[in-house]
Amino acid sequence: VMNKVSVFEKTKGQNGQSLFEVLLAITFMALVLGSTGVAIVASLKSNAENSELQRGYTLAKDILDNTKSYAEGAWSTFYGKSVGASTTYYLSITSSGATSSVLGVSNGTTTVSEGTTTYTLWFSIEQVARNSSGAIATSGVTIVDPLTRKVTAYVNWNTADDVKAVQVAQVLANIKSRPFLQDDWNGATGTTSVFTYTTTDYYATSGSVIVNATSLTL
Repeated sequence: VMNKVSVFEKTKGQNGQSLFEVLLAITFMALVLGSTGVAIVASLKSNAENSELQRGYTLAKDILDNTKSYAEGAWSTFYGKSVGASTTYYLSITSSGATSSVLGVSNGTTTVSEGTTTYTLWFSIEQVARNSSGAIATSGVTIVDPLTRKVTAYVNWNTADDVKAVQVAQVLANIKSRPFLQDDWNGATGTTSVFTYTTTDYYATSGSVIVNATSLTL
């Protein structure tokens, strides 16, 4: 009888130890799986944010590329637009035909929706000034360059936690034109020829025309 009791007690102790080990293993696995789940969720969120950021940069680059194409074809119209970082524009189709469409500049912003994300797009136009050496300058004695405009593309979108933004700037130049600054009108009067070179000659008639060595005032 004593031997049977001893065997029974030993078996009971082994079963209790096995149950404890199982519970310990289950707890450990729950902790591991919980940590893995958090890591997977964080990784998926990071990948989604990176994808949205890359798309934002792509849209900003598209704005600059399309604005450059428009400016090259209609520089005088583009150059005449109001300037300033707070003045917003976007490119839109102003008219369309059977085989072509006309692109124009409109005031305000536009949106692009992709999946559950809505991007707000616009750009601004600013003057470009140069110093006496011809380099772009932001202070000091500067001259506004009639061949150059600074364009800044903006892309904003909302996330669950914040508002994300992409801002990319580019200087556009009208390389097809060759304007010059004429400040010497001290040449001969009464000239009616068409000039293909710079000259100090001019044509004048009676009226309120004031001429001196450095200026011509009408």
